[in-house]
Amino acid sequence: MKTQPQEKYYIIDIDNPNERLAFQYIPQEFKHNATAKNQSVEIVGRSNPQIHYTGGDDKVSFTLNFHAKKEDISYVTEQCRWLQSLRGKDIKLIFGNLYQNTVFALDNANITYSNFNVAFDYHEIASVELSFTKNPIRSLTSNDIRNGE
Repeated sequence: MKTQPQEKYYIIDIDNPNERLAFQYIPQEFKHNATAKNQSVEIVGRSNPQIHYTGGDDKVSFTLNFHAKKEDISYVTEQCRWLQSLRGKDIKLIFGNLYQNTVFALDNANITYSNFNVAFDYHEIASVELSFTKNPIRSLTSNDIRNGE
């Protein structure tokens, strides 16, 4: 069951911190993929290669749902366009205390519009699949990650 947000779940455009999108509904699922990039290095006299860590990737994805408001029928389209405008920008994802100090970049904003209202020429519902990559300002240590960066 979807619940109404309490203004602690939103996305901020870092270039314009006063611009934010508060979640109309809290996502049902929230995925975080942390991957390691390793490189095999052949060592003379060793039967197996040595594995060296060369970096990593953190990806976060979830789906936001929007429903038109009676007082603002353009609400759904405006929210979706705002999300699309974040491509190539640094953003902050505020999901409670989970990512307070983390900078992300938007990878994808895949939108599915539904319930087109012919009489008033607007979509009543949109579902937006969002995918982000962590974009830290500096290289993170193990302690940084454990402390929530």
